[in-house]
Amino acid sequence: FVGTRITIEVAETDEDKGFGIRVAKTADGSPTPTVDWGDGTVESLGGANIMHDYLNAGVYEVELSDGISEIAISSISETSRFRTAAAPKIIRLSSNARSLQKIMAQCFLGCENLVAAEFNCPNLTSLGSSAFNGCSRLSGQLDFAALQTIAGSADSLPFANCGSLAEIHFSKANEDSLLECTVFNDWEQTHLGAANAVIKFDL
Repeated sequence: FVGTRITIEVAETDEDKGFGIRVAKTADGSPTPTVDWGDGTVESLGGANIMHDYLNAGVYEVELSDGISEIAISSISETSRFRTAAAPKIIRLSSNARSLQKIMAQCFLGCENLVAAEFNCPNLTSLGSSAFNGCSRLSGQLDFAALQTIAGSADSLPFANCGSLAEIHFSKANEDSLLECTVFNDWEQTHLGAANAVIKFDL
């Protein structure tokens, strides 16, 4: 399997047992990507927003096929289903997608149950503002070998409230371009929002 796998947990007590992908942009020249919701349902990701409702509680592996160049899951809106229902359901993310280049702003905003990240996006070049804001249980090390730009400011740090994250590594070759991003102002003090993380340019 080549693509992105998102593990979610739907609880019996959840009023809303839905899950959605807010943005999915297809890479140029790629076939229309698909989403396997993990319960036997497979659909085309032809539109910008797609939702799925689960009939039963349980842990599901949501698989996005390769060909997606941009994704987002959470939402800015306080009343959006994608923030209030979808984000807390996410418990794990793993990706070896070849086409995935951009994680949109606030993609994993509010994913406080994201406890493990096997994150390997070889072509990821852009990270949106507040991309992992609120992933308070995200721990260990994240590597961004191809990342060239991070959007955001002091008020929208990409790893805000990620107090358990220990290390964030970037490519030495992209250090100059990254340091030109506003979000890197005073990064030695802010740690890009992850208060306890060590930032390194050594990949």
